[in-house]
Amino acid sequence: MKSLLFILILFVNVNLFGQQIFSISNKSNKIGLTNDNGKVIAKTEFDKITKAGSNEFVCKNGNLLSVILDNGKIIVPLKFTELRIDYCNNQELFPAKNEFGWTIFNRKGKTISKTKFENVSIPNTSNQIVVLINNEYRLLDNKGKVIQKQLTKKEVSKFSFSDECWESEFSLVDALQSGKTSKINDKYGYIKDGDTIVNPIYDELYLTASNYWIGRKDIDMGGFSKFKYYGIITKEGVELTKFEYGRISTLNNYAILYKDGLCGVYSIKEEKLIIPIIYTKIRFIE
Repeated sequence: MKSLLFILILFVNVNLFGQQIFSISNKSNKIGLTNDNGKVIAKTEFDKITKAGSNEFVCKNGNLLSVILDNGKIIVPLKFTELRIDYCNNQELFPAKNEFGWTIFNRKGKTISKTKFENVSIPNTSNQIVVLINNEYRLLDNKGKVIQKQLTKKEVSKFSFSDECWESEFSLVDALQSGKTSKINDKYGYIKDGDTIVNPIYDELYLTASNYWIGRKDIDMGGFSKFKYYGIITKEGVELTKFEYGRISTLNNYAILYKDGLCGVYSIKEEKLIIPIIYTKIRFIE
């Protein structure tokens, strides 16, 4: 059993299996979430968001925390300042605390008990919950039913509790890897076995980990001034996008396109823009 403790500003960031999730930001620097289908999971109204547990996200706004699933369902509403993700009898539970005490939510977003507790602890490898109410320790099952009342502190001390905390920050991923390129007349292309795969017309050319190319074209503006524009090229040498982007970051089959201070996400596999270029910041959650 692993217990994750979140108090105000502690967050964990891990990879979500099955779909790519992106954090998105607006001009107010508020953060939201969208998936690789372009569906907004969380609106851009949070200060921080991180991935935790199996497919949950912890969202922070001010000093309040909430939990949502990767389909956008709210598990814990934005009313709590302290939050844990625990497991009891193989069931995921979410103890959350505000000024009224502790409340325990299940994955359906329902509270397992109407009682507000002074404290909540779920022992390691246990199918029981230890709660404190009116200075009395009690044992509950994962449905909130009272199993035993009036536990002594000595009985409580026999349980082993986890106090593990995970903390991490988002990192912007640039997964470009240098490909085998040929330089002709100060321009880059790709030639294989004597066949020209990518025409030598680019000022910079990189092969990504997913075997497509990122190219750069420099536009001479006169004098010493040049505009540098990036675009995406298939492994066969076909340009997928226009060369109008100031920067491109890639991960697997996705590319974040930057243009005029805004950004969006392009799907290489679908060969289309899946997140419009309307956000001030987008990051891969991995």
